[in-house]
Amino acid sequence: MIAGALWEFPPAVCGQHGNQLSIMRSKRWSVESYKEFQKLAQERGNGVHMAPTNFSFGIKIEDDWLEHTKMRELKKLSEDEEIQGFRRMTEEDLKKVRPPSASRTDTSDTHIGKEYPPIQEMFARNKRFAPELLKDVNLDDDDVDVIAGLRPYRVENVCVEKEYGFNIVHNYGHGGSGFSLSYGCAREAIGLLESMEGPSFRVVDLRPAAVHQHPDTYAELQTPDFTTAQLDGQEVSVEQPVYH
Repeated sequence: MIAGALWEFPPAVCGQHGNQLSIMRSKRWSVESYKEFQKLAQERGNGVHMAPTNFSFGIKIEDDWLEHTKMRELKKLSEDEEIQGFRRMTEEDLKKVRPPSASRTDTSDTHIGKEYPPIQEMFARNKRFAPELLKDVNLDDDDVDVIAGLRPYRVENVCVEKEYGFNIVHNYGHGGSGFSLSYGCAREAIGLLESMEGPSFRVVDLRPAAVHQHPDTYAELQTPDFTTAQLDGQEVSVEQPVYH
């Protein structure tokens, strides 16, 4: 199974980002998760690799008040605490070009192809961004694939909270940022779980939290029938609940 995580600032969760309180929580979850994956990347044998990410903007950052605000905040953070990266040496050989992904909130159809306008626009932007790298690559090439999947999210952003009156902890709505927020959300969910009373607890869609589960605490992991989730790398619409 191959999966990737992206950390940008503030974190994007493929949902609504206007809720400042929600963004603050996402920042904390992202940093906690980043540090854990950074540890894994520094240990050989885990199959985890971290690399820099580059962003391209159509206008100068100074002319975009939102992006400029982000850069100023990042600069302050970098002055307060040194941000260290990690790079692993590999063979200098280009094996495959993978253009970045795009998210759309106006469709639930996963049967899209190269003729889909957003796909064509995305590919054109990438060719403008890296013309030398993609000069011999065309969208119609046989080895260029389009893969679409469903990423469930909430209008109010990620839900990590307990159900009052019931021994249930919710942890869902991560959109395409499941790995980016995984450890942070799992720890907060486990904290909520441990504050409850009773012989056992039900955790809704809390697969990553199993790693941090307290040895003296039993939790039933449940994928309910009203969500669409990724299970072992496969996109499934759960018409019948899957229990773990």
